[in-house]
Amino acid sequence: MKFKLLFCFVFALLITLSCDNEDLDDNLLILSVDLIAKDTELYNLLQDVTEDDSPYTCIEFIYPFAVAIFNESGEEVSQETVSGDAMFFLLLDSLEEGYSIGVSFPITSVLDDGSIFEINSLEELQDVIAACREQWQEAIIGQGNQIVQECVWEVAIPEDVIYSTYIDAVFAAADDGGIIFYHRGVTYNGTWIVYFIEDELHLNINLDNQEEIGLDWNFDWKVDTYNDIMIELSNDNDDAFILNRECEAGNYCTTLTFQECEFEDMPGFSEFDLASYVDCIIVMAAPQPEVDEVTGELPPPIDWEVSYYVLEADAQLGVNALNTMLPYLNETASQELYVRISNPENQEFVIAVITLEAIFCE
Repeated sequence: MKFKLLFCFVFALLITLSCDNEDLDDNLLILSVDLIAKDTELYNLLQDVTEDDSPYTCIEFIYPFAVAIFNESGEEVSQETVSGDAMFFLLLDSLEEGYSIGVSFPITSVLDDGSIFEINSLEELQDVIAACREQWQEAIIGQGNQIVQECVWEVAIPEDVIYSTYIDAVFAAADDGGIIFYHRGVTYNGTWIVYFIEDELHLNINLDNQEEIGLDWNFDWKVDTYNDIMIELSNDNDDAFILNRECEAGNYCTTLTFQECEFEDMPGFSEFDLASYVDCIIVMAAPQPEVDEVTGELPPPIDWEVSYYVLEADAQLGVNALNTMLPYLNETASQELYVRISNPENQEFVIAVITLEAIFCE
């Protein structure tokens, strides 16, 4: 529900400075209950509503209107006419400590359906804005829990971080409503819960792992930036990550199991383009770089050589490699191949195991 708060009232009842102390006291007695002190909840809500790019679109002030300013002693020191959100926010943001602003009721509001709504007190004004904030927060929570169902979120690091083992790891939805975390070809199940602590957006990640993965990710993360394509996270340990939304399946890697559609006349069998798996195999199985302890820099990137073998012994010796220029026809519906990942500069290598699966496709 979008409220259009018709702040078209002028603070006609707000007091003006007078040399007559008795009149001043009388006016203060009438208006003191309608003052909004700096840094109170309502004051902060007004700042949230008027701030540039405020998310609270369910509230809109109608300008211009007058605002009276009071000092620590409750004496009016000035009046300002504000003509827009930016000017109102600047007035609120620059108000001195201990100062207040004054309002006069009733305030007339118009609801989405065109009906007239009247606000008669500070309490009602606070309730209206708080309800708008709650509505927005609920929408963000719902969206934050839903977005992981639509696409995956790929892990990246801030510019001031040199390296992380979690670069290119992926968060994706699980069938049970939780999440799956894919890292280095291994899957970890868990939960992903979005919520607010006061006005601060948080993401609680809890993976079913008590070892390194769990120690690194199982936190109540503060969401520093959130939009449709990126989430920036930080925690109390000064860890920080960026999650980038990715909806194209070919642009990210999850496991070392590669699937292709089976032949219609040969169920369980298919052709596999082994060369197309090289990038993902390097991401998930190649040795990771180590930061130089002296320079604090990463070594130059390695142009890894990747070759495929039916037998592990051949992979260890580097003989009888499969021809990746031709499609590979699997021998069983689910077949393991051995992959040799070699550093051409020093001939050091590691062996990884991948699985080829021919699956039914509609």
